[in-house]
Amino acid sequence: MDQPSLLISAFILGMIALQLYRRTKLLIKAKTTVVEKTSLGISAVMILVVTIFGSSKPIHYLVGALLALLVYASFAKTGITDTGLNAMNRIIMPMPWRGLRFAKLVKQTNGNEFVLHSAGRMWTNVMTFDMKDFNQTKTILQKYLTKDQFEITEEALVEGLRDVNRKAR
Repeated sequence: MDQPSLLISAFILGMIALQLYRRTKLLIKAKTTVVEKTSLGISAVMILVVTIFGSSKPIHYLVGALLALLVYASFAKTGITDTGLNAMNRIIMPMPWRGLRFAKLVKQTNGNEFVLHSAGRMWTNVMTFDMKDFNQTKTILQKYLTKDQFEITEEALVEGLRDVNRKAR
């Protein structure tokens, strides 16, 4: 067996286990948007193509499958925990509450979901949630952030757009 491939496989398995562990610690799970689903699909296709055309040994197929599982597990653990925010762009570490500089809850005009915009020292993140989780999210943010660190607002309609309730002429 190829020793570097075995080491890489073991490392990826450890990262997958970490992502699954983080998923169990979620208080509020984020919704997966269309853009995130599309990027997940593109990532899976890229991993599949590289695995099929770049593999020379059977273990390489295992590494490719594990990488695809890691990408999926990273998407599945996004949300809010007691320790901070689990985001897709932070695979190894969550975004801790003490590192969060500002958070903004934005209620969408459709009334079905809201968006959490967050910013730290060197990172920003956007997560979408079901509206049923709004009060719980607000309570958690109030618990871990000061009043000047978070804001609640509603999405404003862009002026100049035709009113959808008015009939077209």
